[in-house]
Amino acid sequence: MVHLTTALDPSSSVPLYEQLYHSLAGEMRSGTLAAGTRMPGKRRLAAELSVSVNTVDTAYQMLAAEGYLTARERSGFTVQEYLALPQGVQPPAAPSAPVAAHPADTAPPVQFDLSTRGVDPGLFPFRTWARLQKELLYSSPELLTHGDAQGDPALRQALADYLGVERSAMSAEIGKLRKDGLIETGGAWFRVAASDGK
Repeated sequence: MVHLTTALDPSSSVPLYEQLYHSLAGEMRSGTLAAGTRMPGKRRLAAELSVSVNTVDTAYQMLAAEGYLTARERSGFTVQEYLALPQGVQPPAAPSAPVAAHPADTAPPVQFDLSTRGVDPGLFPFRTWARLQKELLYSSPELLTHGDAQGDPALRQALADYLGVERSAMSAEIGKLRKDGLIETGGAWFRVAASDGK
């Protein structure tokens, strides 16, 4: 059973979901919440903290978006391993003696961790993000649905229009070359017999 040391201040100007997010992220970074720990259910944690389920859900979703938590269907959220931001780039040490290089050894060492698990939450504009997300979902509720299994109809139509133009242009060029009795393949010109539909 997870025992959280989270304390929220309702009188603070910082929203409760943000306070909960910072508190849980800190516990994950410090190792108090170890990797693999199953988080309490949203309703249970909301009842324990005397906050709404939406507050807990928003904090959990933010933690999942940044790689602190993993959501599993019908299993809730599980703590992921926290990877700290690199403290600085160390120049690679010069080898003292030439060593026979294996092809895998020729790759340069990784200097920057660009994974989402090392994002500094203090730099992210949560209020702006939440406001924009809320506005977008209110104005386009269809974004919350599964949509068409074949893909977005507007995107499919745009691709079909583009490919239709490209194919028409290519067909016209090939038709012109066939009419002239020439086809270019791989940089070489070949003489072809004009079919004229035969």
